[in-house]
Amino acid sequence: MWKTVFSHQDIIKLSYEFVAVVGHSNPDHGEADYRVAGKKTHLCNVYNLPSCKSHEDMRNAMSRKNLLPGVRGTPTHILYNPKDMKEISRSNTQSVGQMEDSIAAAQKIIGKPVTWKAFAKMRKSLDEAEAFIAKENYRKASRALKGFDAGGMASLSERAEKLRRAITEAGNAQLEQAREMLAEENKSGALKLLRTISRNFSGTEIADEAKKLMALAKELD
Repeated sequence: MWKTVFSHQDIIKLSYEFVAVVGHSNPDHGEADYRVAGKKTHLCNVYNLPSCKSHEDMRNAMSRKNLLPGVRGTPTHILYNPKDMKEISRSNTQSVGQMEDSIAAAQKIIGKPVTWKAFAKMRKSLDEAEAFIAKENYRKASRALKGFDAGGMASLSERAEKLRRAITEAGNAQLEQAREMLAEENKSGALKLLRTISRNFSGTEIADEAKKLMALAKELD
């Protein structure tokens, strides 16, 4: 099974799109030393993977969470939905083609997984936006978040929404400052600030409000 499926290049490629967890209760595989990336590593003698104990520990942990109900036989492949950990499919001794079919069917349920490359790009956008907000460069912060799609990941979506709120709050605070200047008849100061707001928050409701206030300011004597 190891040679026909788990070491197959197509399965290795597919594994980049899901989290692969190995669990079993067979302590008789034995272990041996292998050279991995030039280093001696102690691995399972059958699967050339981390030690049998780690697999046994994983099975026990998954059993405690009721993720392995009634499993019999090895290997059994089970796919879970990461959102609610409900089982999507289960099968025994799959070929490469069958594994591909199972994953394709799962993707129709949970959507296309986000690759590590795409995830890293998303996280970089959020990091950049956060850094620009800290420097009060709201124009670049807005650009970093423009068209941001969290790919269904709640943690990234929540972080992006928090950053957008920070930008909006900063813009509203500056608009209020401009209104106070107008109330104090500081027309030149208000117009200067409003031009900055219009530029820094371009394409937002904040910029639209700044333009309205500029029009009002220009009508003042």
